[in-house]
Amino acid sequence: MTSVTDSDVQQMLFCMYTVLAGNSILMYDHMATLPEEIVFIWRRPKALSAILFLLNRYVALLSNICGLVMDFVPVSSESCLKYALYRQLAILLQTAIVCIIMTIRIYALYDCSKRLLAWMGIVIVALAGLACARLVIFQATWKSCQELAAMKHFQKR
Repeated sequence: MTSVTDSDVQQMLFCMYTVLAGNSILMYDHMATLPEEIVFIWRRPKALSAILFLLNRYVALLSNICGLVMDFVPVSSESCLKYALYRQLAILLQTAIVCIIMTIRIYALYDCSKRLLAWMGIVIVALAGLACARLVIFQATWKSCQELAAMKHFQKR
């Protein structure tokens, strides 16, 4: 197992607190805009764009909360590996939602061109295939999970 230095722990803590600050701003934004969201999204008939907006908003929020929990609790290598898989799947889902939203917007901007929609569909399928291939090859995360567990163990001493 690799040895962990004080500098490694300081860098890890800096990253964790930076992520915490960013997530705090995100959660504040969610709370600050909730009244408008209720009026303009929740109380109206649900169009596909509204459903995708809500999915994008809350899948990101939930995955970020899970990420914060994993960052600030002691974690074994096994649970870290499970979290790494979950995180990759959450990122894949969020990316797919954003791609669909952007596809709908571009389709509307280009006067509902079926030809453009077909090309965007081909690109999306190709990118989804690459993303899934990347997900299958994520086993390199195993080593980084062991290092993370070692750093968290070192931090508690």
